[in-house]
Parts: sequence; structure tokens; C-alpha cells
Amino acid sequence: MLPPDYRNSIAFKLALNILAFSALITVLATGLQLYLGYEKDRATIERRLNEVQFSHLGAISSALWNVDEQQLNLQLEGILKIPEIQYVELATPYEVISRGVPAEADHLALQRTFFVMDVQGGTEYPLGVLHLTANIEAAWTRLKDQMLTTFVAEALKIFLFAAFLIVMFQLMVTRHLNDMAAYARRLDIHHLDRELTIRGGRRKKTGLDDLDQVVAAINTMRVNLGAELERRLEAQSRLSEQRDLLNNIISNLPSAIYWKDRASHYLGGNENFARLAGVSSSREIVGLTDDELNLALPVSKHQDQKIIETGRPRINREESFVNAEGRMATYLISEVPIHDKAGQVIGILGIHTDISERKETEERIRDLNHNLQVQLRAAERAERELIQIKNFLKNIIDAIPAVLAGVDTYGRVTHWNRAAEVLSFRREDQALGQPLHELLEPLSGEIGNIISCIRQKTPLLRPKLQHIDGDTVRYYNFAVYPLDGQGFEGAVVHLEEVTDQVRLKEIMVQTEKMMSVGGLAAGMAHEINNPLGSILQSTQNVERRLSSILPRNRQVAKELGLDLLKVEEYLKRRDILKFLAGVRESGERASTIVRNMLGFSRRSEGNHTETDIHRLLDRSVELAANDYDLKKHFDFRSIEIQREYDVDITTLPCDPGQIEQVVLNLLKNAAQAMDGRVDHPKITMRSTKLEGKARLEIADNGPGITEKIRSRIFEPFFTTKAVGIGTGLGLSVSYFIITDIHSGTIRVDSQPGQGSCFIIELPLSK
Repeated sequence: MLPPDYRNSIAFKLALNILAFSALITVLATGLQLYLGYEKDRATIERRLNEVQFSHLGAISSALWNVDEQQLNLQLEGILKIPEIQYVELATPYEVISRGVPAEADHLALQRTFFVMDVQGGTEYPLGVLHLTANIEAAWTRLKDQMLTTFVAEALKIFLFAAFLIVMFQLMVTRHLNDMAAYARRLDIHHLDRELTIRGGRRKKTGLDDLDQVVAAINTMRVNLGAELERRLEAQSRLSEQRDLLNNIISNLPSAIYWKDRASHYLGGNENFARLAGVSSSREIVGLTDDELNLALPVSKHQDQKIIETGRPRINREESFVNAEGRMATYLISEVPIHDKAGQVIGILGIHTDISERKETEERIRDLNHNLQVQLRAAERAERELIQIKNFLKNIIDAIPAVLAGVDTYGRVTHWNRAAEVLSFRREDQALGQPLHELLEPLSGEIGNIISCIRQKTPLLRPKLQHIDGDTVRYYNFAVYPLDGQGFEGAVVHLEEVTDQVRLKEIMVQTEKMMSVGGLAAGMAHEINNPLGSILQSTQNVERRLSSILPRNRQVAKELGLDLLKVEEYLKRRDILKFLAGVRESGERASTIVRNMLGFSRRSEGNHTETDIHRLLDRSVELAANDYDLKKHFDFRSIEIQREYDVDITTLPCDPGQIEQVVLNLLKNAAQAMDGRVDHPKITMRSTKLEGKARLEIADNGPGITEKIRSRIFEPFFTTKAVGIGTGLGLSVSYFIITDIHSGTIRVDSQPGQGSCFIIELPLSK
């Protein structure tokens, strides 16, 4: 049974919405269904009309052509028997033949027109026009009947469904919601134990439905409210206990504590403050002001108001005064504002702590601390002096360029200077405690001698200790000095590299030899020049006196009865003139070699003159080509020399002998680097004019230079050649000549496998 206000119920509103939606969907679906049915009937009729073209049009064309009236009438009657076709009309040029009844309304009829043609000998002849009319009134009638029936059936169905939905929703939902609302209106904190139940026994074996879950949620909320109420009561009880505990703590604190309102009226305080205020109990100060109490503490109403207005506390302020017992006392005073929940200042909390004893203790501690500071400063000063002495000695030891290391009786490191760090690549903290012979490779075989020296207390001196480092032989002065004093035994190990000194001594000896050889070569060159001049002059005279061009030669031959032209032809056929030319050319080449040797052996005076740099480069190549070592060991003449000279460079100021020495040294190095490593060795000499300077490049296609070697290539005594072949001074001397004497630059560009290129840049002006 529906309630009086059922129009406002959820069931009624839900039913109306469902009814409206269902009606809309029904109308649309039914209309679509009827429309599709109507279109299907219409398409069937049109298909039948179109089929006439294939089934009858040919026979009609043949009957017209042959003037066969019986066949023509038979075909027209056949078309009229097709369902829904009610009228057939055939219009020919001579007459109009019709069968059936014409349509009364055009909207209930479908019409088709076909042209009747006949083909004879590939030519089409028009015979007439066939008009067909089909009646679709039956399809339209069926559409209206189906529409009325469907709408009535769907409307009845929707109405019954809406009525059923309202009743079922009322029985299953609405009445239970009313029960819940009545329960909620009766619920209060005194009846939280009353459970919500609904009518009808709704529990099912399949579980809880939505309303059951709502009822369960309300009962759970009721239980939670009861539990929360109990918790709050317990919290209120604990809060009361904590308030009592706080009051007890405040009362028993050694500090004097009080709190005031905004008007500086005391709201409370502990017993210590009551004693300072001159009352027997803290309850007596409630409601009083500072003026009404006999306080032994300095107070200021002005300061209280300032704290209330600004909200800023006054923390740990010390005040000294004569207390009620007649002695000077010091109090630590803190006053902080009290805020309510809104953050507004509602009063002041004050804490006054007697720190007199603490102040006296602090004073004694300050005296003790002062004495301790004096002693500590003295100790620190002594420690600093000791550290300075230690650092001073450490700096002295580190400043020594030789390796100095302290070892114990087992040969383990106890001291390590900077030179030892450089040689071993180990910092002092990494080396301490490690065996010395494992850190310094030159001493890898000397640990036995070091330990023996320490035990026998005898020094060990060993000059020129030899150590092979890869392809390099290095020399060291090695010494061990035992230590024996104040309970420490060990030794100081001294290791100084003297490789450069040893090599320098060897080079000085070799230089003296080379200077002697140079002088001897110069003398020999002068002695060779004289017979060379005679040979060249005699060869020239022989060639002149055999020539038939000179009149004197022809005269003497005539006097002797000789045919000078035949003699000349004989000399040509026997290649005697070629032999003489070869003698002359060899003599000239020898003269050139001697002249270059003399020029190279002369001591340079250090004078810079304008020099044809291209001629100088060519002369250096000639010297290299005639160098004995290069010809014998490296076959310099087989190397291709490629010249790329800049014609804009004519001369530049330099010492030609020194530049020639640099270029010759670079040519020798290139030849030695390519020997046996390149199939087609080639040296390229290139000159380029830059802004204010000239660039000379000497490049080869040899194996190239690694980064490790390239970084040290201009260092004195550094060489990659075997012992006895190179001194390691060629490039360092070249570097000195270019940079210091000529104010230029020299560098090398090289990658392994891509050859090397030495680049020299010299200024074009002095």
C-alpha cells in the first residue's frame, strides 16, 4: 500500500524516470524496427520491378520487331501477374498498349521505365518505352497495423513494469529506510547499546544485500561511538590525573613559579613562590597583584605589560639582590607569555630559580679554568715548537733531491722524504712499515746488504750502482749509515741518481774525441782540395784539347797529319769523352762534399745573417746523403725527399750553421726511425710563411711516436736508441738552438703508425 506522500518517494521518482526512459527507448526501437520492415518490403517490390528488365524485356523487343501481337500480349499479361505490379503500359511510335489499373496516389506507387531496343547487325533500334507501376499500399497498411499493435503492447508492458517496480521498491527499500530514520531520531548517548534491526527477516543464505550492509554499518558506527565515548571518558580521567601530577611537580620544583592574567593578577603559583611572597600558602596569592604582596624579588608591572603586548618572552635574566634571609642571592628569571587556542596572550608564566650556589661554583671553576688555561697554553706552545722543529727537519729532508729513507733492523720503512715519494710513486703514509726493497726498484737486490750493515754497525758506500729500467740504464750513488742510540736501531739509506752526470762525463770524453776528429777532418779536407783542384783542372784541359772547335787543336792535328774529326768520332764511339765527363762530375761532387764538411766543421760565431733557408735545407740533405753512418747503415740515398717550399720566403735571419745542425739532426732521426720499418720511406721538407715568422716542417712516414715518449723527447739525455748509438742530446740541443738562440719554437706532432712531423717556427726579423 502506497503512503500518502508517495509522490516524494524515491520509488515513485525512480519509476517515473524509468518509465520515461523506457518509453523513449521503446519509441525509438519500435520506429526503427517498423522502418526497417517497411524498407525491406519496398526493396522487395523494387527488385521485382528491376527483374522485368531481364525476364521480359528481350521477349517484348523480339515481339515488337517481328510484329507478334500474341507474344506481346502474353508478355504483358505475364508482367501483370507479378505481385504488387498493377499497371503495365507499352508506348510504341504507332500505339500505346496498357494492361491493369493505374495508381490513384503517387506516394503509394513505385514506377519504372525501360526503353525497348533491338540490335540488328550491331546497330540498336528503338522500338518503344515500357512503363511499370507497382502498388505499395499493402506494405504501408501492414506498417500502420504493426505500429499500433507494437505501441499498445509496449505501453502496457512499461506501465506494468513501473507499477511493479514502485511496489517492490516500497516493500524492499522505502519502508526499511523509514525504520532507519526512526531509529536515528531515537538514538542518543544513553541508548548506544540498542541495536538497529529491520522488519521482514532480510538475511539470506546468499549473504547481505545493500540494506543489510547499511544496517551493519550503522550498528558498527553505534559501537564505535560507544567505544569513542569510553575513550574520551578515560582520557578525561587521565587528563585529571596528569593535571594533579603537574601541580605536584610544580609544587615540588626548587624554582619559584607563578602565573598571572593580563591585568597582572596572580592566578596561582607553587609553594616556593608563596614563601618568597611572604604568605603561608599558594592559594593566598590568587587574585592579588605585585603591589599587594611583599615580594623579595624585583618585579615590574611595566615589563609584564610589555611581554603581554609584544608576545615576546624574557628568558634567563639574572638578578642579584638581598633576600629575606639577609644574604646576597642571584636568581635566574624567565617570563614567558601564555597563549590561548586562538594564539592570543592571556597571561604570563614566571620562573625564578636561585642560582647563588651555582654562581659560586662557576666562580671557582673559572679560577681553576684560568690556571688550567695558563698551563695548557704553555703545553701548546711547547708542542708547537716541537712540531715546528719536526716540520723544519722534515722540510730539510724533503728539500734534499736525493732519496733519504729510514729503516728498522728488518728493512722496513720508518721515514720517507719527498724524493723517495717521487721515485717510488708512494706517499709517506703508504710507504711506512713496508719493506724498502719492494718500494724502490734500484734496491731490489740490496736488502741483505742493508740488514748486514745495520747489524755490523758499519757504513756502506757504493757509487754508480747500476739499474736497468726497461731499455734505459740508470746509475745511482748508494749509501747506508747505521743508527745506534737511545734504544732505536736502524739505518738511513741514501740513494741519489747520477745517470746524467755519468752520461755527461761520457759525452764530454766523446766530445773531445769528436773535436779532435773535426780538426783532423778539416785538415784532411784542405789536403784533399788541392789534388781535387788539379784533377778537375786537368780533366777540363783534356776535354778542351780534344775538342775540334778550338783552332789551336785543329792546327796541331794538321801538322801531325791527323784528322781531328775522326779522332773525335773515335773518342765518342769508345765513350772516352763520357769517361772524362764522369771523372769531372765525380771530382766536382767530391769538392762539394769537402766544401760542406768544411762549412759544417767551422765553429759557429753566433752571428745571425740573412740566409737563404731553402738552400740551407738542400745543403743539409746533401750532408745527410754523404754522412758515412747514414750511407752505410740506413741507405739515406734510397729515401725519397719531397720539397714543398713557399716561394714567398726568400731569406730569414739565423745562424746557418746552427740551423743546419738542427735540420741534419732531424734528418738523421727520421732515417733511423724509418729503417727497416717502411717499404717506401719518404721525408717531406715544407716551408710556409706566416704572419711575422716562417714555419719549417720536416715530416716522415715512419712508425710514429707514442705519447709517453713524445712528452719527454726534448729532455737532455733521453733516448730510445740502444746503448752506444745515441746520447740523448741531439733534440735537446736542437731545442736550445731554436728557442734560446733564435727565439723560435719547435714541437712534434705524431701518432703511432702515422709518422712524425717536427715543426720549427722562426721569426722573419731580428
